[in-house]
Amino acid sequence: MIRSGVRVAATAAAAATVTLLGAGLAAAAPTVSADTSEEGAVVVGSRPEGEQWMCVLAGAGAQTMLRVDIARAGESRGDFAAGTTVGAGCVSTAPFGATVVTGNASLDDAD
Repeated sequence: MIRSGVRVAATAAAAATVTLLGAGLAAAAPTVSADTSEEGAVVVGSRPEGEQWMCVLAGAGAQTMLRVDIARAGESRGDFAAGTTVGAGCVSTAPFGATVVTGNASLDDAD
């Protein structure tokens, strides 16, 4: 009986630890949003700030059918078709994570 109680307590403690760590990891995410400095541009960001994400961006190109590029958090990439959806597959090494996000390329530059 005591042995079962110790096992249940150890399992509950491990589950609580994993849940708390997972909640912190779930809060970290990359973002892809319109960059108004250039028509058809997107900027990769992170939530919270300072996370290091590396993303492969894919979307309709302004001059080509498909545009694929790589960007880190804080970097901007252009030459996407204005207003189109840009998908991003992103990985982070600290803490490790992988996710897919989408955003829209800017419609017009900020003349």
